[in-house]
Amino acid sequence: MFGLFSQKQPQCPVDEQTRLWMEHAFLWLTQQFGEAVVQKKGVILPNSNFFHVIYDGTIEPLHKTAAIVAKQMDIDIDVIDLHVYDQNANRAIFTVGEDGQGLAAGAYSKNENTGRYDIFIEKTFLTRKPEEILALLAHELAHIKLLGEKRLEDNDEHLTELTTVLFRSVTA
Repeated sequence: MFGLFSQKQPQCPVDEQTRLWMEHAFLWLTQQFGEAVVQKKGVILPNSNFFHVIYDGTIEPLHKTAAIVAKQMDIDIDVIDLHVYDQNANRAIFTVGEDGQGLAAGAYSKNENTGRYDIFIEKTFLTRKPEEILALLAHELAHIKLLGEKRLEDNDEHLTELTTVLFRSVTA
């Protein structure tokens, strides 16, 4: 009846190698950002309780959302320059992969001379669902936590995604 009394043993939904990597990564992130982040950060949800933002396809909601996510991730929004770009016009700058296939939804860079961060968001995201905007911004801001704050020398996209989870900036 509804599987309540199933005789099957519960199984981990990820393979053993992935499970071990995730455990190691979460331990490393906890060491980097402190146990207080893990224990005391509340989850921000992509709804009106957390985001008093009207998503109308303009850049203003993007800025408001970035400020909320930056605060959640303990990043000073005043050191971030947020840019919107057109993937078709900037194809050579934001291509992904050696074959040039796939275009980036967002990008991060740090100006070492000024200490400021540039976050680039592809313009079609201005009209996406709020949770997609939130996820993209959280991902790009996680690059600041890892690369910008010099916790990593080389980019690691999987660790970047886990960082958003640690700061509870993204929910499915």
